Amino acid sequence: MNDRKYYSLENEKLKEGVIAIKHSTCKINHFLQLIVNAFSDLKQIGNQLERSLPDYLVKDANLSYEKKGEWFLEGIPCQILIPGAEKWKSGKVRVRLTFTAEFSPDETDDMDSPLDDIRHGS
Repeated sequence: MNDRKYYSLENEKLKEGVIAIKHSTCKINHFLQLIVNAFSDLKQIGNQLERSLPDYLVKDANLSYEKKGEWFLEGIPCQILIPGAEKWKSGKVRVRLTFTAEFSPDETDDMDSPLDDIRHGS
């Protein structure tokens, strides 16, 4: 089990910092925006989702490429049957994605940084 502590890069103090990966650097808030942009094409992500699900689950949805983003926006029409219920309930299923970028310092005992406020609950 991994005992490392991770801190969200969404923290206001960290967000204003700079991240270095190998030999490249950028502001952390720009790095976070790049992550969001990488996943902003909901049609493409919806298309990938449908390719990953078994055919019998998605063939009746019959969504055009332009409507693939509906998995994440308005939802896809569906029905559910809850154990003990007498009939199916109609509605929509929607997929919600949440991405979080986190940082785990290699050495935590000598850090005088914005992370101290996070560790101490400030």
